[in-house]
Amino acid sequence: MSFHNDGQIGHSHDAVKAILRAYGISEFTFSVADSGIENTTFIVVTPQEQYALRVYRHSKKQDGEIERELAFMDALRAQGMPIPVVLPNTKGEQISIVSFDDKTWEALLCEYVEGVHPTAYTETLIGRMADLQAQMHSLGAAFDSDNAPTRHLKHLAEAEFVKRIDIARLRSTDLQQLIERISDYQISIDPALPYGYSHFDFDAGNILVDARGELSAILDFDDLQYGPLVVCLGYTLYDILQETSSVELVRAYIARYNKTRKLTPNELAWLPITMLFRHYVMVALRVLNDRTDPYDVQKYLALEKQLMTLDLSD
Repeated sequence: MSFHNDGQIGHSHDAVKAILRAYGISEFTFSVADSGIENTTFIVVTPQEQYALRVYRHSKKQDGEIERELAFMDALRAQGMPIPVVLPNTKGEQISIVSFDDKTWEALLCEYVEGVHPTAYTETLIGRMADLQAQMHSLGAAFDSDNAPTRHLKHLAEAEFVKRIDIARLRSTDLQQLIERISDYQISIDPALPYGYSHFDFDAGNILVDARGELSAILDFDDLQYGPLVVCLGYTLYDILQETSSVELVRAYIARYNKTRKLTPNELAWLPITMLFRHYVMVALRVLNDRTDPYDVQKYLALEKQLMTLDLSD
């Protein structure tokens, strides 16, 4: 879902040219990919090759955080996971730091992987996603465990989007009350849950499938963080549920995931909590995008009610 966050780079030829200069690329055309709410991604075509150029939001990440992101991607790729390669610039560095428009930008130039974002969650795709996410979580639990950050995910609270919403301008009382519940929602995470590094945005918008329907790439590790692995899983399951309205597919995903990484009873109990939180985040984002008609509001409320009573335990 698009949302232009403050600090994203402009979509101009001069902006792309300034960054590609770090790679010795001067002749190119470009288009803007379906960008997320943080990065901007350009599809760059040169006479010889095609690339994906990702530019971080201004002042979003420190270089050390990006280096950790790249190291995690390398670790996953080394285990055979479909992670695009980040290409070096003319200095041999993966991270390009470029000045443009009186600001400093961090950018990555990645290999271009053929594929499209899937339009539906099929049983085959869900099985493959579950296998990969469980593998990612197993690797993430061990990744750089000696250097786990002291600051990590300890609470679930929506603070990015809801504060931008003017509740008084919402015409629906039901929606006003829902936004108030979102604003008030804060859950302390059980520190006994298994922690690790992971994607934390692993859904159809951040994967590609090829012409045969095979998953060809996992994209955009910008949300990489150290936190409870079940939160990352809950975000994925939320997207499946809200897209398909199928609890059966959610259960099928969990069953497949368990074949690679067995969830603890505590993690199973936390899944509906993390899914509800993800729902609140996405509702706040959709309201910012003016998705406030009565049909949308009723969908938000119905899914909220379902998640409040959802039981995914064995």
